[in-house]
Amino acid sequence: MLEVVCLGLGAGQGEQGSPELCPRCQPFIDSEHVIHKYFLPRAYAVAIPLAAGLLLLLFVGLFITYVMLKSERVTKKAQ
Repeated sequence: MLEVVCLGLGAGQGEQGSPELCPRCQPFIDSEHVIHKYFLPRAYAVAIPLAAGLLLLLFVGLFITYVMLKSERVTKKAQ
């Protein structure tokens, strides 16, 4: 019954609604249900955002370092 509600609400919102709503319904659906084969394992729910956050932090740090070093070179040339 819950999968029918999940798919019905997703279909009403167009193609964008179903991917947002069905993973939220997944914990309430039996693990043997066919819908589970269309989604990544639950371990990726932590690993992917963590890796993306670390990469974002790395790029922000590299950008700030680059800008600070470049501005330091400009002030040395001006003096």
